[in-house]
Amino acid sequence: MAYQSLRLEYLQIPPVSRAYTTACVLTTAAVVSSCGATSSFSSSWN
Repeated sequence: MAYQSLRLEYLQIPPVSRAYTTACVLTTAAVVSSCGATSSFSSSWN
């Protein structure tokens, strides 16, 4: 399965880089869910 290969690739990343990458992804997800990506993008184009 694709999930298993992605997980194995993720686990091969060095621990410090893995922690930084995880923090970036979680921070991005929190910001997008708190402000709503569609509302911020649509308001900047109007």
